[in-house]
Formats: sequence, C-alpha cells, structure tokens
Amino acid sequence: MLPSNGNETTAFSQILALVKRSDSVSVKGEGSRVLVNVVKTLWMVERDLNPADERQKKREQCISLVLNKECAGMLTSLVGRSSKYPILVNEGIVAITLLSTHRLGGEF
Repeated sequence: MLPSNGNETTAFSQILALVKRSDSVSVKGEGSRVLVNVVKTLWMVERDLNPADERQKKREQCISLVLNKECAGMLTSLVGRSSKYPILVNEGIVAITLLSTHRLGGEF
C-alpha cells in the first residue's frame, strides 16, 4: 500500500480507480469495504511501537494515503447507498469515525 515510485500503481490505487469508474453497486460496495478494512487495520495501534520505529513511519505514511477527500467520499457513499444493509452502514461509519480521530482527519 505504500506510495509507488514514478508511474507504478499500487493495488490500493487500482481498487480506488475501479470503484470510481464502476457503475456496479456490488463493485462499489466491495471496493469500499476494502477501504474500510484498510482504515481499521491502520488504526489498530501496537502500544509498544516507538514513534521513531520504521514500522510506525510506514504506518503513518499509509495513513496519509487514506486521509483525503476521495477516500472520505467513498466511505460516505458506502453509508448512503447501503441503507438496506445495516452492517455496511456500520462499517462505513466506523471507518469515517476512525479517519476523524487522526490529528489531520478534519482537514479534508
């Protein structure tokens, strides 16, 4: 998930692009759920992780990739179009809430 060098694309960016260009509700839903799981995984913090640790630096780098309007919009769209599926609504709300807890989460 880390940023790529040059013109390389990451799996994460490919999923975001697929969700953006798809008209299929199921593709949009599953792609958004991938984003939900990425956010939940990134926000699980190991208590003994030193801020200077290499793993923590990579984690912060990845967090910066999901702290943007595109990802927030994708999550809010998941909540908006999933009224028939309360679990999807809940997943979207949890991910949005986690994004908002980051010190830069309110800037987008």
